[in-house]
Amino acid sequence: MINSAPHADGHTFSSLWLPLVLLVGGLFLAGCGATAPVVQSVSGPDTLETEETGTFEASINQEADAPVTYTWNFGDGSTGSGLLTNHSYSSTGRYSIRFEASNEGGSDTDTISVRVVPPPQPASITSINASPNPVDEGESVRFSSNVQGDSPVSQEWSFGDGSTAMGESPTHTYEEPGQYTARLEASNDVGEDSRTVTVRVSRVLPEVCTTVSEMNAAFFERNSSTLTDDAESSLQENADIL
Repeated sequence: MINSAPHADGHTFSSLWLPLVLLVGGLFLAGCGATAPVVQSVSGPDTLETEETGTFEASINQEADAPVTYTWNFGDGSTGSGLLTNHSYSSTGRYSIRFEASNEGGSDTDTISVRVVPPPQPASITSINASPNPVDEGESVRFSSNVQGDSPVSQEWSFGDGSTAMGESPTHTYEEPGQYTARLEASNDVGEDSRTVTVRVSRVLPEVCTTVSEMNAAFFERNSSTLTDDAESSLQENADIL
């Protein structure tokens, strides 16, 4: 037997419809909750140089109900938004990057890390020196320099007289007097640099040493300024010795 009850508007509501109304209402209420996002992937470069821009990308489940908010935290106080974003770092170090997706149904996060390193350093000569300078001909000169840059750095010297050498602190001997321009070229995989130093080489004068033999004595005549014949002969012999 189906019972019915009068409605306020005078219509009759059958108890047969009550379970059906409750069932449909329950299904409707169950479908009102938003589907939360699930982070499926987060990617970005493993290594960046300082001031180099990196691209970071994330993906979530397609079933997540809109609107979904995407937030990036780059670990240096900076943030970003969207599934695709760019960022650069001004300081070296390792940074943890956090991505979060959220909507009314909930949120999900994932993290990755990036290592930030200095950019490559080209070869750079900060100083060059030659010692002693000036130098005498035939004397060795030691060359030195201060070179910076990523290793390995090649150093090639040319001394201005046709001679060359490799290395950090070579020595060289100039055989002739004059003014020479020594040149250093430093290079690595990133770049190169060069500098010069002027070396002044002085002539060495030979030492003059004369051994004087024993001289002859010369005598004047008594009470006279006139030389005797023997004295004149002795003076002439002395002149021949000198």
